Amino acid sequence: LRHSPGALDASVAGDTVLVAPGVYTDVETRDIAGLGSWTSCVFMVDGVVLRSEGGAAQTLIDMQDSPGPQPCVLNALYLNSGSTSVQGFTFTGAPVNSQGVFTAFGALVTFRDCVFRDLDAGESGGAGIAANTDLLLERCEFVNCVASGGGALYHANGRLWMYDCVFRECGSIAALVRGNPGGPVE
Repeated sequence: LRHSPGALDASVAGDTVLVAPGVYTDVETRDIAGLGSWTSCVFMVDGVVLRSEGGAAQTLIDMQDSPGPQPCVLNALYLNSGSTSVQGFTFTGAPVNSQGVFTAFGALVTFRDCVFRDLDAGESGGAGIAANTDLLLERCEFVNCVASGGGALYHANGRLWMYDCVFRECGSIAALVRGNPGGPVE
């Protein structure tokens, strides 16, 4: 599939959505069952691979500081298959006090060759990624991602694997990894 409005929404587990190089700025607000309204550029679909054709240097998802309830550039909630993957994007432009990516209530989500830059989560945690699920990061870069609670990455409630990742200019805490007393195993 080529990226077009609705291409990701039309996909199903096992599909790969290929995104042409460019700057993507479309933002929408959706109601998510039990969690209220969320505002994002991308709402991931469980079990789908979202891949750029030109890599992170040529494919930017920019929220352009768009206001809305519970904003994040990429929303990855309730992804239970463990095979959801995002590859080769730059994420930027989330409003202050929000995240580049928010992922929770699911299984493993993978990010490869992604850049998270110029994000400010303010009093919240995880300007680049706030994760409450298993997370695999490969060859990702976090640049100028700041927050009082875990600058670039805030992770809890799951396992975290990071390989060949770089954190630059991300405040006094680049990554904050917290476990929960009483489980799950982390």
